Amino acid sequence: MIRRVLFLLAVVATAAALPCFAQGVTPLNYNPYYIDSRCEFNPATPINTSAAHICTSQTSKETCEGYNFCWWRDTTNQNVISQHTADQFTDSVVALYTSPTLNVYVYLTPYSSNVVLVTTAMSYMIVNPGGSANEATSIKSKLGPYIAGKILRPLITVDAYPQSIWGSSVWTHNSPSAVVYASGLFDDALQEQFFVETEFTQRNQRTYGTFLPWGSDAFLGLGSGKEDRAVPPQSFTYPLVRIYTKTDISLDGNTISLIPTDAVMNGSLMVNLPGPHILIVGNSGTYLSDAGSIVRPNTNVTAWIDNLDYMRTVGASILVPVHGKPVIGASEVLSAILTQRDSLQYIRDQTVIKINQHIPLDDIAATMVFPESLANSPYAREFTSRISAIVRNVYQHYMGWFNGDPASLYAMDTTNRARRLIALAGNDNKALQYAQKCITEHTLDGAQNALEVAGALVKVSPSEEARAIYIQALKMLALSEKSAHYRNYYLSAILEMQ
Repeated sequence: MIRRVLFLLAVVATAAALPCFAQGVTPLNYNPYYIDSRCEFNPATPINTSAAHICTSQTSKETCEGYNFCWWRDTTNQNVISQHTADQFTDSVVALYTSPTLNVYVYLTPYSSNVVLVTTAMSYMIVNPGGSANEATSIKSKLGPYIAGKILRPLITVDAYPQSIWGSSVWTHNSPSAVVYASGLFDDALQEQFFVETEFTQRNQRTYGTFLPWGSDAFLGLGSGKEDRAVPPQSFTYPLVRIYTKTDISLDGNTISLIPTDAVMNGSLMVNLPGPHILIVGNSGTYLSDAGSIVRPNTNVTAWIDNLDYMRTVGASILVPVHGKPVIGASEVLSAILTQRDSLQYIRDQTVIKINQHIPLDDIAATMVFPESLANSPYAREFTSRISAIVRNVYQHYMGWFNGDPASLYAMDTTNRARRLIALAGNDNKALQYAQKCITEHTLDGAQNALEVAGALVKVSPSEEARAIYIQALKMLALSEKSAHYRNYYLSAILEMQ
């Protein structure tokens, strides 16, 4: 209980820096998946499970790690993820702006991305359709009182990814006046996905934890949304109008600016409502920009920085990311944009400096941390991309795939590499013993090393012992993760093995 109080006090202190929402500071919602840090039994050790009670009786990290068959589960990061999910994705409709001629609402969905509704006396516009037919149907019902008797005119897709296009046909069905708008490079982005559709779909499902159950040992949210259970095939309405340059359209006399951001990500758009000073942005949320995605192709970090620079010139008083609560107030909007911009520029600039110092890529990625001013900001939290992933993206942008190590030039297949890694240990038993030693080190480096060695054994010389170590290593890495995307990927790998 003491730990929970301390955690809530820490989060309340952080909340002072969180975006203002309507009136005052965003309150903390109830977090059903909060758990205290604790000592747990490590089932990957050769010790019988009858010793598990020794672990659960330990109340401190120091005493827990005195036993090599126990491990201290630090739940700080997972509690932050689950609190973020509880606070951001609330299944509620929020009125952002109301006037006799224009109303703007955002539905903070319990799904993968928000839906923005703009209404006039006669018409309405949708930004982001919902993410699947089922989700769009539910959302349309939720927004029913706001659109009753009105005609759908523009439907805007903010990018070409499933969360932003699936479900659009639910809105356009029986709406002959509806026109779907997309970026000029929408088709290019869609085609890129189709080329690698099978792997793209699998990575999406792992990253978003599509098949994971909810729970403190399992799924806690997307980081970028609450949950995404949609699976292909899904229908969508193909965009009729492509936007190549900043273009103004009208909704019953109200100007709406569509701004392509293809330099950041192919097929993406921003939507600006200059009247109420509202800016709606796609691949964005109240966290560190997803510029090192484990789902999507590399993005140009410099272009992303330039885009954030452009966003601050718009003069928005309300920033509506499709992956989180809106940021309210011109000064808070500017703070959010500048923090995300400065975070990316810091990573880019420091990576370039270290490249020119001939520091290996893995060393740059492993050691890069934010200065305190960025590390303490709610707008730079690593719920999707990790700092290390953005470092890799920057490195590959400037230097290509080759990391500079001559050992990386020769292509060896994974099976041969696994056999040789085991042979380095001496034999299967010695490799297994080394993996067991690593898994009891009480460090994430040890868990990573155990994952690599046990993974080699599972590949070429499988055994229940190797499998247990592999799963436990995945679990240790998953449950310590700052990134919900990484956590889900690790846990999905466990689910697939089981």
